[in-house]
Amino acid sequence: FFSSFPVCNLTLFPGGPAAGDLQKLREPMAAIRQIPWFDVQHDFEVDVRARSGKFWASHKPGFGAATIHSDISVEEGAQLRGTENMQAAWDDKKRQLTLQHEEQHVVCHVASKTLQSPFKTEIFGADVSPEGGLGVAASTHGQVAVFRVDNGNVERNLVEHKGDVNTCRFFPSGEVVLTGGSDCRLRIWSVLDGSCPVAIFAHSSGLTDTAIVDVGKNVISASRDGSAKLWSCGTQQCVGTVLSGAGAVNRVQLKSLPALAVQSPARVQHEHEVQTEGKMLLAACEDGHLRCVDVRAFEQVYDHAHAGAQPFNSCSFVGEHGAVAAAEDGLIVLLDLRKPGESVAQFRRSSAAVKDVVALSDHSFAACSADGACFGFDTVSGECTYFIGNAEAHNRVLWAHGRLVAVGKGRIVHSFSL
Repeated sequence: FFSSFPVCNLTLFPGGPAAGDLQKLREPMAAIRQIPWFDVQHDFEVDVRARSGKFWASHKPGFGAATIHSDISVEEGAQLRGTENMQAAWDDKKRQLTLQHEEQHVVCHVASKTLQSPFKTEIFGADVSPEGGLGVAASTHGQVAVFRVDNGNVERNLVEHKGDVNTCRFFPSGEVVLTGGSDCRLRIWSVLDGSCPVAIFAHSSGLTDTAIVDVGKNVISASRDGSAKLWSCGTQQCVGTVLSGAGAVNRVQLKSLPALAVQSPARVQHEHEVQTEGKMLLAACEDGHLRCVDVRAFEQVYDHAHAGAQPFNSCSFVGEHGAVAAAEDGLIVLLDLRKPGESVAQFRRSSAAVKDVVALSDHSFAACSADGACFGFDTVSGECTYFIGNAEAHNRVLWAHGRLVAVGKGRIVHSFSL
């Protein structure tokens, strides 16, 4: 994608528990597992390829511990020698760097392809079309662009929003795009000609995220006004308010989970409401709560409060009945949606805010944090992978077509093949 579209092979996260088996991961709620903290010079591969020079790497062995800085020299045959007991090894075929300090180690994957960004400003959201050929990205000043994934060429500029566009996603057809922005508008666009047949003044404050119900006759918008609403695309009518009074809703995700559904909901189904049965909306909220709502019933089925009342910035469903949530204080929480009030496990890399998180499997996730790190973690094996693109922080990560896509503040979208 855009100014950088790195692709590399990643074989992390093999095996693990059976689908939905969260019980094997369960830990006492107070226990917080450390995700290995490493950092490395983002352009280290230049020195490794040149078979000369040196680059830096850092490691923090524990919470509150002093950072250990190492200089790693590149010697003949791409052999690496580090100071301060840092061990390093380069795999030329896989294009990955392994770093180890004492008992902790990580694997670092690097970029292999770059494409020009359609923007000169920060990217807030991105998505990949269902068939994988097109991408869409959203930025400041009302900018939205549809582009080709193979070469980065812009197909359409979608220009109607005012201010920041915070979310964009393709409909299942791949021919229509849904966007939401700080101008309180929800817009639906044609990829074929760039027209915008639907524009809805959806909320009293800016939109933060959206979700598409099934084939797309209904969509959901989330906002800083603390609500999430269900809309009919055909009539542009608000079917109802799915969630309210939550403080700002920072991120949502929709999934069909009939096992969690409210039995015999009292709410009468709206005439323009289509295929909402069994659909659950997961919402990460500014008030420090992760909520799960039955879209058909408009009833909350799960609520988890952050112990420190810190905002949840992002969330993702995991397996059949699990969820992972990322918080402003760096905490990542794995949860069982059948058991409110419990944490299956808790993780932290550092105190830097985790801006986004996405499940890669039933036992692994990827996340990006405000300090510039983008990493993956296997909750069963404890294996950690760092995705090395540039030195800038990331806003979003998404999982599409076997690739992890990380959207950077440096006007870059990195893609890693998993």
